[in-house]
Amino acid sequence: MKTLYFVAGLPRSGSTMIINLLKQNPQVEGYAVSSLSSLIANIIANWNNMEANREFPDENAKINVLKAVLNNYHNASSKEIVFDKDRMWVTQIGLLKKLLPYDIKMLCPVRSPAEIITSFEKIKRNNPLSVVAGDNGGLTIAARALYYSGPAGILGLAHAGIKDAVIQGYKDNMLFVDYNRFCNSPKSQMKRIYDFFELPKFEHNYKKIEQTETYNDLATNLPNLHKIKPSVDRTVTNCVEYIGLDLYEQYNREIFWDAWI
Repeated sequence: MKTLYFVAGLPRSGSTMIINLLKQNPQVEGYAVSSLSSLIANIIANWNNMEANREFPDENAKINVLKAVLNNYHNASSKEIVFDKDRMWVTQIGLLKKLLPYDIKMLCPVRSPAEIITSFEKIKRNNPLSVVAGDNGGLTIAARALYYSGPAGILGLAHAGIKDAVIQGYKDNMLFVDYNRFCNSPKSQMKRIYDFFELPKFEHNYKKIEQTETYNDLATNLPNLHKIKPSVDRTVTNCVEYIGLDLYEQYNREIFWDAWI
């Protein structure tokens, strides 16, 4: 049986880069985009919509189906260690603990919300002829920032999910990896990841990252959302240049994970 590990964290925080680095290890498989978490959530949400399941409740059958989906979803891969990414995995840690026979471990890349908003704004500026996802919230920087960080936004949902998981007592199941710290010291941060997940040792090439998977940008309306650089480079982000001082001060907070990175 494969060992399934999970990747959640915040958007624009390096998860795709880290997954592609982990895939350099011949014993590790990684998926930067996966529908597995959504499948599990949909099975649970729709189980009782079936008349037979209402008429004759069978919790064991539900558990068996969920286990089968988890254990067989990645069977096409020959690797025994698999990293599956979905930001909403953090909302399912309790469920995963019930379904899997081993300790649940989850990688959570994080970054200042102000830098994440800035990264989305860079996408907007780099694609002036395109309608990006944030434009659904309005045509100003502040409106786009609120769209991403609001309760239903890609940043807001992920941030709230992580915070809830910590409050529920699952902090020890999560490894927080700060994007800037990783880019500035990739070897030491990768050692933290290897130690936490107890991975077989491997010497990574941080100057040559191959990205073989392709993505449909139309699905997200965020051009090159998952495109990564071919090497890990030190980062300097001037948020004020992109979102202004007021928005920087507004979003450069709620960094509750600092003590654990």
